[in-house]
Amino acid sequence: MRFRIQLWWGVLGVLSLSFLQGCADLQKLSEEKVAEALEEKGCEDIEVEVDEHDKRTYDFSAKCKDHYICKGSIEFDNRFYPSKWETASRCKLDEKACTKERSAVCAKIGDAVFDPKDKSTAEKANGFWATACEGGNGPSCRRLGLHVRAGNGAVKDKARAATLFESGCKHGDGAACMFAGYHLANAVGVKRDRKKAVTIYERGCQELKDGGSCNNLSYMYNNGLGVRRNRIRGAKFATTGCGYGDVLACAYIGLVRVRGSHGIKRDKEGGLALLRKGCDEGKVPLACRNLGRVLRDGTAGARDMPAAVAAIEKGCKLSDGPSCNTLGLFYRNGQGVARDQAKAVQLFEQACQASSSLGCLNAARAHRDGRGVPRDKAKAKVSYDRGCKLGVKTACREGARL
Repeated sequence: MRFRIQLWWGVLGVLSLSFLQGCADLQKLSEEKVAEALEEKGCEDIEVEVDEHDKRTYDFSAKCKDHYICKGSIEFDNRFYPSKWETASRCKLDEKACTKERSAVCAKIGDAVFDPKDKSTAEKANGFWATACEGGNGPSCRRLGLHVRAGNGAVKDKARAATLFESGCKHGDGAACMFAGYHLANAVGVKRDRKKAVTIYERGCQELKDGGSCNNLSYMYNNGLGVRRNRIRGAKFATTGCGYGDVLACAYIGLVRVRGSHGIKRDKEGGLALLRKGCDEGKVPLACRNLGRVLRDGTAGARDMPAAVAAIEKGCKLSDGPSCNTLGLFYRNGQGVARDQAKAVQLFEQACQASSSLGCLNAARAHRDGRGVPRDKAKAKVSYDRGCKLGVKTACREGARL
């Protein structure tokens, strides 16, 4: 007859102890038998004793394989069958087992220790991830890098974060390559080096199959950053990234498929499906923005302004600046909605706060001319200055003439 003893420790898995015994043997089950069962599963330093108040309950503690420490009890019914089990404390990894040579153990302990809802756990988790990273565990380098960049349980240090991301990429973590490349391409804590960023993105995309790295590599090729501009290659990398599950890559390549551009065969239905899935299910702002543009322009068939407005509204609600600016234009011009100049200005200002340079320009002009709001040069100046800082030369020129 077979019975199973299970010790649970949440997401870390299930430790199962199984053995066969006859009915007669079950009645003779003793501390030694419980210990033998644990030994069969690679446990050592086993302690088993009968509960003084209930002779059918055995309490145990043991160090088990993969560096887990387990404590609990097994309760048997009148026929000496297991009827109840519980763990006095969850099975957990032995923190003393963490060394550079056991980087995987350190990584697991760090993951188990950290609770996203409890920031006080970050510092302790960072310590285990640091040891794991030194031992060559790429994901731990990335996790530590994200905490260091944000100042979560560590001194905020973008330069150190960039170094950690590069280490993670070197040790085989594709997502770390994406972050390392981003820091280099955008001079975040390090000197700008777009060529090196491209090289790192290529490793993340082509060698480690990370969708985010592919998407960022696509952006570099599309805009000629660190490489000669080549939108055909950009579309190719975006297609690869989408295949690896990157939602931003899918949002971009969906638009390319609808249009049939950059070396990609036109596929209206396939492209629309990607955009709708990204906007409706994935809540990806770029997918909503691109879907709205396609429906507004009739690129995939007849124009559908109500549907276009709905998609752009979703993008704006997801804090996408360009979507808010486009929605503002709809209200200003009465496209698909009743004309409402005051609503338009409100949306332009929202777009500007979400770093849409054109949103800032449109908000500034509305305040300058008193269109939908009282004329206010001071407010216009604020929006012009923000638009100028975001790279719109027209905002710089018009702001200077106020």
